Amino acid sequence: MNREELLDALRHGSLDRDTKLMIIDLLVLSDDPKLEEEIGQLVSDWHQADQAIVAALLHRFDEIANKYNEQENSAQSKIRKETLSLADDVSREQEIKKVRDIIETL
Repeated sequence: MNREELLDALRHGSLDRDTKLMIIDLLVLSDDPKLEEEIGQLVSDWHQADQAIVAALLHRFDEIANKYNEQENSAQSKIRKETLSLADDVSREQEIKKVRDIIETL
């Protein structure tokens, strides 16, 4: 991980402020390229783990949202069917009433 990638990961990563400052201090004060490489790898691994967690959470959120939408559509469909059934029942009752009225007038 080069310095720009490292700085970008530190700038946008989820590490707390104190940890970021500590890493920056270690990088500035260290002349050991191996330590810089290890710090870069640590930050890179942390950043990748963050991205994996975010991806998993977004996937789970999408699953929940889809399930909610399916249930919402199912409920709306059930309401429509029940409404149509009630309308048919009312229409049938009105037709029966009309027939009774005709019979009674005879």
